[in-house]
Amino acid sequence: VDSGFDKGHEDLQTSNIQGSGTCTEDPCDWDSDPNSHGTHVAGTIAAIGGNGKGVSGVIRNGSMPLHIERTLSASGNGTYGRLIRSIENCEAAGANIVNLSLGTAVSTRALIETLAEIKATNDRILFFAASGNKGNGEYSFPASVKSSIMMSVASINADKSHSWFSQHNDQVDIAAPGSAIRSTIPNNRYASYSGTSMATPHACGVAALVWSHYPEMTAAEIRYALETSAEDLGDAGRDDYFGHGLVNAKGALEVLQALAPKPVTKAPTKPPTPSPTNSPSKLLKDGGAPIKSTCIEHSPKTFLYKMEDDSNGERTIAVTKSCLWLSYQSEQRQMNICNRTLRKFGYGLARNTCSVTCNTCPSNSCKEKTSSQFFAKVRDDGSPVYKKCGFLAANQYRINKYCSGTKSRSGRGPAREVCPATCQRKEN
Repeated sequence: VDSGFDKGHEDLQTSNIQGSGTCTEDPCDWDSDPNSHGTHVAGTIAAIGGNGKGVSGVIRNGSMPLHIERTLSASGNGTYGRLIRSIENCEAAGANIVNLSLGTAVSTRALIETLAEIKATNDRILFFAASGNKGNGEYSFPASVKSSIMMSVASINADKSHSWFSQHNDQVDIAAPGSAIRSTIPNNRYASYSGTSMATPHACGVAALVWSHYPEMTAAEIRYALETSAEDLGDAGRDDYFGHGLVNAKGALEVLQALAPKPVTKAPTKPPTPSPTNSPSKLLKDGGAPIKSTCIEHSPKTFLYKMEDDSNGERTIAVTKSCLWLSYQSEQRQMNICNRTLRKFGYGLARNTCSVTCNTCPSNSCKEKTSSQFFAKVRDDGSPVYKKCGFLAANQYRINKYCSGTKSRSGRGPAREVCPATCQRKEN
């Protein structure tokens, strides 16, 4: 999410890339960059390596899926309304990692609410934002929004010392190189820029790299891996200047490897008869004591698995995955989530003896045949903001909210009593 992307640059990929524009300029083409800031950020993340040209990005194979949002003008300015639209577009496009090399001294309720809604319905998206370049302890937003899906990135020099311009506060999560960073700029050129805007894509790129090795992991697990594996700098432990420390790709991969569910060893017996929808399934925890799980959904906040330990009949565990959400996932992903449940709630690492059958709730009237098929929230000017079919289909209240609340969420001023927007299905 930046000032655009020079799609014709010799050191940037031209395939497996899409985007849209929300900036004030007309046209606001995502595949051009009159400012150069966005192209510089993109090069740090994904400049092609091994081609004998320019620089190499953190992910350098030239084939990583990219979604570009041009929300900043040629002068590098933007508005919260347009930023929020770009954030929503990123989520709708299926982005897992979102780079926000931008900021301002003032937050907004609309941004906080948008991030809260995304967090409540999507556990596979993580935002990285620049901590700010004033060199003081002030907050910069969106980096300093208190949310588990937002990571504030500080800048360090080549000698791993703190960059003088990097803002430092209790919201800083992690640090990355941001001083004199050489990267791509439009028209097949290269330049060295300094700023937390340059540090952020380093951290963002590492997150995307390690997540690509363990795509079944959640955003919370990726964040945990990044923070616990970071190279400690400055004061021992987390501090306001470096956060948890310098982002560490190799260390994060090792943490994820330890977290990854172990393969389930199946005994050479006759497979059990699948349980019907909404009937109990069995889990075996360490020691063989069975655990019952039942699939129920009374509201969007009712979770898929309510587990009771048969050994005492009193302990219950709620797994924070909505029934509707999990019903759209692949069988393997359902299995992975069930396996991780044992580990997360005090049963230790996943065991080979863990036999799990995941139930799915009754099908919703809103069918989602592919990951690219969405419900469309259409503004009064005809421009769509996409939400996944399963997200909107959870309840009628949510559908009504996203239709009637369109204007207030699109930067066009307060909500009006009459909103001509309608919700409709995107068919391709």
